[in-house]
Amino acid sequence: MENKENITVLHNLLDYDFCRYLSAEMQLKNSIPAWIEHTSSLELRLIMSKYLNVVQQHLNKIRKFFDDEKMIPVSLANGLMAKYIEETNEKLINTALSERDACMLAGLQHINRCKMSKYGVAATFANALALEAAAILFLELENNEKGIECRLFQLARPDISSFAVLSHLFA
Repeated sequence: MENKENITVLHNLLDYDFCRYLSAEMQLKNSIPAWIEHTSSLELRLIMSKYLNVVQQHLNKIRKFFDDEKMIPVSLANGLMAKYIEETNEKLINTALSERDACMLAGLQHINRCKMSKYGVAATFANALALEAAAILFLELENNEKGIECRLFQLARPDISSFAVLSHLFA
């Protein structure tokens, strides 16, 4: 009996987190365009544009999953993503123009790592609950984030700023 209660709680947690992931992707979709405008590195702008497309794909896939599973997404703000965005915006405002791209790169890396971790945990939960479609979706979202991580890592080199390299090593 106790295991069944735990599974119910885990399933509820997964549903709750699913709504928060939708919120996080929407928050990013609203923030990235302004960040692109304030980025001077063409390479970083291209990666950010690609990331915006990935975020839109994530939104579409999460919404489709809700529809397919006949779930009604509850509007839950994602406080963690809001804090990451707020912190990135605050740092951008207070960073010298010459270091703004490095600051943006570091902010994106933090957001990206957070999302990879969240989607990986969600895939584990979904597997534990034998929710194959959810597990596949979360693994796909995690892999998309890993692709962006590779691009951001390649960009974190001294011609952007030594801060960008250090931020990757000590994050």
